[in-house]
Amino acid sequence: MRLFIGIDDTDHPKGGCTTWSSQLLAQNIEAAGAEIIERRLVRLWPFAPRRTRGNGAVCLVVQTNDSSSIIRVVKSWFNSLLRELRDIDQDSHARPGVVILDKQDSDRAYWEAVRNEVQISTLEQKLDDCLINLHHPEGKEGLIGALAAASWSPKVSVTWEAIAWRMESQWGSPRKVSSRCIEILEESHPDTFMNRDPTRGHGLISPRSPCPVLFGIRARSQQAAITAIEHILCSEGTEPPQNYAVFKTNQCSDDHLFGTLKITTMKLPKVHRGGHVTVDTMTTNGPLRIRCFKEGGQLNGAIASLEPGDVAEVLGLHSPNGEFHLERMRVITLAPRNLSRPKCECGKRFRSSGNKGALRCKKCGSTCLRRWGAEIIHPSGWVEPSADHRRHLAKPVAWMGSID
Repeated sequence: MRLFIGIDDTDHPKGGCTTWSSQLLAQNIEAAGAEIIERRLVRLWPFAPRRTRGNGAVCLVVQTNDSSSIIRVVKSWFNSLLRELRDIDQDSHARPGVVILDKQDSDRAYWEAVRNEVQISTLEQKLDDCLINLHHPEGKEGLIGALAAASWSPKVSVTWEAIAWRMESQWGSPRKVSSRCIEILEESHPDTFMNRDPTRGHGLISPRSPCPVLFGIRARSQQAAITAIEHILCSEGTEPPQNYAVFKTNQCSDDHLFGTLKITTMKLPKVHRGGHVTVDTMTTNGPLRIRCFKEGGQLNGAIASLEPGDVAEVLGLHSPNGEFHLERMRVITLAPRNLSRPKCECGKRFRSSGNKGALRCKKCGSTCLRRWGAEIIHPSGWVEPSADHRRHLAKPVAWMGSID
């Protein structure tokens, strides 16, 4: 039979990582004679109150003939995790949760957790279908992501991430990854992505926190992820890992979004201290304030250049305070820009000769009908932030329509 084991919220300010926690559990499960069929890394709602930067949960898909022995293994591992956290996380920043499902009858828990805030008070009924659920004594927050990960039924729109973990003796020290790793990935592994931020030139595969992860490589296929990570690990200058594994993910799926919105700009955008931009717009559902943070780069500049009357299509999230946090935008139509009087045949520009009079050229005396000319600005394509400031869930503009 198959078991779906969801895990979440094991990391804390001093370290930890849910993918690493899942690796330790996977080793115990395999030692008990079961098989890990698949590992899944599931990113969740970006506004979750207790989110980490990646806000990811993990699911281990296990094949076993003895579910009761696996349940015992999970309980033993979880108790060990709690003992470890008591020693290094006295403030209970990490509040891990674990659930086990023996079937995936519904992915509702996933969609609720990837698109909305889930209240702990609503969990009880959802947990009735679990074989077991385990949580931190200080709270059940970890059960939200654990249940979402265990409930996720991957469709066509999936990506993969190969993650290598460091030797425990190296945790907290500077990471040693081949100085050529980004060039290697770009030259030899075209199905990998988001290895480098092209606008800034630096690599994106290694975290900057003291967590156990050495690096992670994202790819369009499982085999591409495996081939790429093995190549990098064999490269001169890369520290030996303790282990590595490949996860199926919902990254770049846009699962957190409800679809595009058509907006009409009502007022000139405001550029706030620090570089954030807000603009008041109108949609078919009423007024909407859009916010774009300074890290949006090109996207930040695009929204700052809007003028009243401009019509655009946007993708993003409604924040808890009611604002719409922008992730992508494309202009549909623009209001006329840079109004000016037409030019006379002699080369001079016509001028007004009174409120109701015709336009007159002061040089040659010619006249023409009273009118304005305007600069024609053509609509743009989709604009997005730089790679290192996009959400894990956000689909790159280059992929829109390609993995739906």
